[in-house]
Amino acid sequence: MNFRIASQITIKLKDSLGGVRQIVEELKKRYANSLSIAMENEKEGSQLLITGPSLSKAAEQLISQNLEYSEDEVIVIPMDEAKGKLTNITHSFLESNIELDYICPITRLDQSEQSLVFKVSNIPLASSVLSKAA
Repeated sequence: MNFRIASQITIKLKDSLGGVRQIVEELKKRYANSLSIAMENEKEGSQLLITGPSLSKAAEQLISQNLEYSEDEVIVIPMDEAKGKLTNITHSFLESNIELDYICPITRLDQSEQSLVFKVSNIPLASSVLSKAA
């Protein structure tokens, strides 16, 4: 199965509309071909999920804007690879005692690709499970 390990930064925003627009526009200028984004709305505001291969420069930018964020490793599977296989993937993780924190759809900033992000408890084991999947 085609998948990759990526970094994901989660940013909590209170001014969701203006804050998201500002961050996305700035990221598009620098990373349009490599980053993906997703939004999650909460009562206290929104979360912007930014996923990509190397986010150290994006993290520096967030720090310079006084934005709080957290960074995690995630597994990214292109949507066409996951289509029709989502139940098998999640079942395989459960059988291997891999906790699944969340699954989130993401879209590249240039909108060239849609994928699913899997936040799991054990990236190496999950990678092994996916590598063995047909």
